[in-house]
Amino acid sequence: MELLIEGGLWQPHWLVALQAWRGQGHRWQLLQSRRGGRYPENEAASWAACPPDGTLSASALLAAWLDGDEAPLMAEEPSHQILISASSALLTLAKESGLLTLGPVGADLTLGPDDDLTDVLRRLLARRLLIPALCEATGSLVLRPLRPEDEADIAHYCADAALARYTLNIPHPYPPEAA
Repeated sequence: MELLIEGGLWQPHWLVALQAWRGQGHRWQLLQSRRGGRYPENEAASWAACPPDGTLSASALLAAWLDGDEAPLMAEEPSHQILISASSALLTLAKESGLLTLGPVGADLTLGPDDDLTDVLRRLLARRLLIPALCEATGSLVLRPLRPEDEADIAHYCADAALARYTLNIPHPYPPEAA
């Protein structure tokens, strides 16, 4: 798992949580939103005991997502990344890309400046949806995560007018690009 933390949200009391996070074999990266590329020494000193594994530009990440490019930091499994940000645009695009999100407003879970990061991470990870692959002994039933090659079947079945009538989020006619 990897945390992506917007530098402006950093709280010194998160240091203990990040050290425990690292102790479990996880990583964290700092999202910089300032143009200079570096934070002043007094801010960097607050995380010196547990420095980030890397530094990313929040604006470059946002631009990559808006351009439809594969974000430069994307893990093989996006649900293994957690974005902590106050930017509604970043949070929305991160959720659409499969990342878990924390932030003051508009995230999967709210994270305020006084909240215990360890507790909020534990609650967020407990809510994470894991899709197991289930195979029946006879081989006639296989439940697995969706794959890109399933797109045509999804578009076909979601185009059913009855499905749109009895669900809240499936439009009719169903646009093929929605699959």
